[in-house]
Amino acid sequence: MYIPLSLLINQKMKRIVFPRGILFYVWVYLLVVGNVSVLSAQRVQKQPDHTGEFKPVEPITKKNPIHKSTSASMQMVIVPDTARPSTHATVIVSLGPDVALKNGSVFLFVKKDIGIYLNSKAIDPVSRTIRIPVAGLRADTEYTFSCGFQNNCMGDLPITMPYKTPAASRHVQKVLLILDEEYQGDQQIKEAVARYQQDALRANGRLVFEEFYLSKNPVEKEVLYEKIKKDFYSKTAPLEYLFFIGQNANAKFVTELYDPTTNQRTLADSGYSLSIYTKVTAQDYLYDRQREGFVNRRYTCGDGPAIQNRLTSSIDYSYMCDLSFGALVPTREEEGKSYILNYFNKLHRFKQGEIKFDRRVLSADTFYDDSKLSEQLTELNARWKEVDTVAVSHVKDVNYHGEDLTWIRSYNQKLTKKSYELVLLQGHGSETYHYLGINANSVRSYEQLNSMMFFFFSCRVAGVQVRDYLAGTYLNTGNTLFVNAYSVNLFQIGEANQSVFPRLFQPGEVFNRLSKGEYVSDAIRTTNSYISSLYLLGDPLLQLDPPVVTAIESPEQEALWVSPNPTNGSFYVKWPQTWETAHLDIFDPVGRRVHQQSFVRQHSERLTLSLARGLYILKVSQGSQTLSTRIYIH
Repeated sequence: MYIPLSLLINQKMKRIVFPRGILFYVWVYLLVVGNVSVLSAQRVQKQPDHTGEFKPVEPITKKNPIHKSTSASMQMVIVPDTARPSTHATVIVSLGPDVALKNGSVFLFVKKDIGIYLNSKAIDPVSRTIRIPVAGLRADTEYTFSCGFQNNCMGDLPITMPYKTPAASRHVQKVLLILDEEYQGDQQIKEAVARYQQDALRANGRLVFEEFYLSKNPVEKEVLYEKIKKDFYSKTAPLEYLFFIGQNANAKFVTELYDPTTNQRTLADSGYSLSIYTKVTAQDYLYDRQREGFVNRRYTCGDGPAIQNRLTSSIDYSYMCDLSFGALVPTREEEGKSYILNYFNKLHRFKQGEIKFDRRVLSADTFYDDSKLSEQLTELNARWKEVDTVAVSHVKDVNYHGEDLTWIRSYNQKLTKKSYELVLLQGHGSETYHYLGINANSVRSYEQLNSMMFFFFSCRVAGVQVRDYLAGTYLNTGNTLFVNAYSVNLFQIGEANQSVFPRLFQPGEVFNRLSKGEYVSDAIRTTNSYISSLYLLGDPLLQLDPPVVTAIESPEQEALWVSPNPTNGSFYVKWPQTWETAHLDIFDPVGRRVHQQSFVRQHSERLTLSLARGLYILKVSQGSQTLSTRIYIH
């Protein structure tokens, strides 16, 4: 086994590389900062991916048309979730009498990006069953569920079975906008957010929006998290997306490892996160008021000797998420407003077709040779046929440290002279610097930058607690609309001597899903899942192509404006100033008129209505001209 570990001491940058698809026993536990991966001695074929996670590959599948599988000591049944059958399920595992419950734990893998480890606290000792929530599934997709029981840090996968999710249902999709409290009442921010909502609704009429304002009081993070969980289970408008706007929601997370024989803490690490709010059904990080952050406690051997006062919750850890998210986290607190307005302005221009990007990819893998990526992508996708790489003067190696002037000149020239939809960079990094020689000042010099999305597989470039953090600087420069980055050190794991980038374009992978029109936040969540240190900077509803505006949506359509939306029943309506008269109607979901009103030489009105919670259609007409929009009463 070849395991080169490169460690840059001054910046604590780490990388481990394993050969592809290696079959191995793991006798130690690996701490991946931001998402601790505890690997017991399971005889499982595993392959690590670019997020730093170990995930099983190609488990043996038993052809079982019903969602039930049985082994000598275990039985597994998969039940679709009643509220969200296309994306969620519950796995019910029954353990036979030969299984010792006290010092064991259950683990579940769902090929290939979902996993959860539960300890003995989750097992009902009477019925000898355990109910395992599964989130983050994709509708109408075939999966392989693999479940096992491990004892004394030894385990196996005795049950595997296929499962196909049902097709997606068309339902209302709620977007929760979480803004810093200081922006409440700010007219410019209000107008930018309202315009953002209108742009999103033109592409997807099933969206509804709610604004939530968050102060700097750490306790309010817990309030926000409880609201997210409550809204997720709403029957009328279930929460699907989170959009964090500002700095106040950034949450500290702490991961602690304990010795199972002494209950003494052996290791702890911390960082900042927003993706932690996306976990609802499998909460492995719980809010701790004393620590003013989210804490996960687990044992160095999750199923070690039984102890009386176990400190962990029933879930040791999981890599599954229920919600998709995006964020605008300003790089400087005093310039937060201008940062946010700049982003919403260029996003609106893109969705209006004023900003365009070339269908081209820039690959900047500083670890491995990526010169053949263009040839590989031609076979993998139909969208990106042109791939540029960055010149380098040294032999690429994960152990190389320092700058490369040839690389810097080539990278700068590519970004300033050409336009890209995707820029992929793998290399060492810190909060304000990434290899092979780029800092925040370098990025700010790219005034004409016209690249849409950046994906960084580097340590700490999303260190939001640091002024001028690099990922946020990229987002604020030129026409950049999205940045994928991480806030802490990563054990970055890849295939020996091969760039990880081609795999991300394969069918079903993130860039393949993006090319099919998915929101970027969904494409990432349902192909690679979110780890705690992941920051998705930009609009969660961003697509590679702006929405197509139909003929009925004339320029005047944009003049129909409703705010706030969702609303408690009191809201402001504005229609075209060129209209001499206007007639306003509001209809409930079954088409019944619940309110009507006429206006002469008036172009706006504040309404206060007593309506039941739900989705309504608001129409304003003059003669044969009719404008309409959806409003949600909460």
